[in-house]
Amino acid sequence: MRKNLHLLILSFFCFYNVSFSQFGWNSEYDPDNIIGRQLFYEVQAQFGIQYVLDYFVLDSMFNKDWVYDEITDPYNQLQGKVLFVAFPDYVEYNQPDSAIIGIFENGQIAWHSDYISIVKVDTSTYDDYYYYSVSAEIFAIRDINLDGSIDILLMCGGGLWIISWDGINGTIVNDIDPTSRCSNLLSSDSFRLINTNDDDILEILSYWFEYDSTRTIFPPINIPTRPYVTYGWNGFKYGLWENVIQLGFGDFPIADRLIGSVNSKIIFSAEEDSSFFYEYTVKNNLTSKQSIHTFVLDNMSDSKSVSLPFGEWFNFGFDSTGVGWSVKFPNQSVNSGESKNGFMIKSKARPNINKFYLRADGTRIVYGPDLGKQYNVVSEIDNYRTNSYPGYTVVPSDLMISLLPINMVDTLNSYNQRSYELGWITNQSTANKYDSLFNTAKTQLQQNNNNAARVTLQTVLQQVDVDSTDNLTSEAYALIRYNTEYLLEKIPPANPNLLVNLKNSLGNQIPASNVMYYESATSGWK
Repeated sequence: MRKNLHLLILSFFCFYNVSFSQFGWNSEYDPDNIIGRQLFYEVQAQFGIQYVLDYFVLDSMFNKDWVYDEITDPYNQLQGKVLFVAFPDYVEYNQPDSAIIGIFENGQIAWHSDYISIVKVDTSTYDDYYYYSVSAEIFAIRDINLDGSIDILLMCGGGLWIISWDGINGTIVNDIDPTSRCSNLLSSDSFRLINTNDDDILEILSYWFEYDSTRTIFPPINIPTRPYVTYGWNGFKYGLWENVIQLGFGDFPIADRLIGSVNSKIIFSAEEDSSFFYEYTVKNNLTSKQSIHTFVLDNMSDSKSVSLPFGEWFNFGFDSTGVGWSVKFPNQSVNSGESKNGFMIKSKARPNINKFYLRADGTRIVYGPDLGKQYNVVSEIDNYRTNSYPGYTVVPSDLMISLLPINMVDTLNSYNQRSYELGWITNQSTANKYDSLFNTAKTQLQQNNNNAARVTLQTVLQQVDVDSTDNLTSEAYALIRYNTEYLLEKIPPANPNLLVNLKNSLGNQIPASNVMYYESATSGWK
């Protein structure tokens, strides 16, 4: 049976090599095999006719949606480059320690590694071919150790290879077993780039799942967080070093190494069911050390609907009434110096001030085999609030619905003062102007002088339109305008004939001390 399986596999490879892609297995990046044909002949000319290869035309991969991590070229060192992995056809030649990683450019091999093994041969009852089968995938292309060279992270046969490329030469910077020539960065699942300390150099999380006792590809090391194992940078290469912080199931990587801001623009639409549209723009400061992966708004109205920015992110509920958005793919994150708009909430509730949280990749540590395990939901919510960059913006809130008009004026004045503190009102004189207007309106309401209070509040609405050009941001404008309009709806004009009609109907028996009471009662205050 095993012999027949070998023949079947060998026949399949012969058919594949002749009929599908004689030059490489990643023709999706080179649909006409133009680059693949040149590379294939060059590899066989230099290393032997036993070699087949995987290759990646890097220009076609930058900034695309990628299931693993980011594929970037921040230093413009990889334009026109092709990454390849050449290895003997293991079924026929059985040479696991003769693979080569290289860079191909302009029809020539610009650089290649020494001979390595991209498979981990194990002592087991499985067929040898099981361990010689190879599928190379790029996990990430980033400068993960901040040394000014771009790092290409390549997954092959359960191991991770890291090629540091300076634009001319490549260096393998992962720890290598000197005997087997295999990478010592291993995982039975995928890998994940995380931050475990404040040096901003990324660590690499792996999962050492052992399928049965016969498999020995993972060393018998006692690591408290195992099967979660973290590799770190020692200044020369990535490996399993004693000083690396190990994170286990349910732990959170550092995700607050950034400075950001959120701008909100609120528009009322009578045609859209008399609703407010809250649109948010998220910006990551140029000095931030991490990219923004998640944007969360805290407590707000229960009555709302949420839309996504161009369908690239997904949204989720946060705590009881909050809303969050998170990236689908790592390349969609907001990098340093970039911004992202299109986060939208529709609600009938008026603007209020509340907190936002911007977070890098701080998702709790978990891999596929542990997805069903219980974890503390409260701790995850708390982590958003403590392991992120916080700030304030404007959100839909039902706060003012049950307040009395005099209390509403106090709330409006607090919005005015808080807006100045947050920089949404650009100068003290403008804040003083609205403080004076709101205090005047409050005094007039206390005197039951509805008409005078309405005139004062109409002046507020006139002034916000004037100040919206230079002195008020969109946040301050929305807070003052829409909540002042709401207050005006709660203060109807006083009816001068109402008191006369009441006196006539009661025979002029209304005590003078009750005049104010009856006027306020008819205006809906009590």
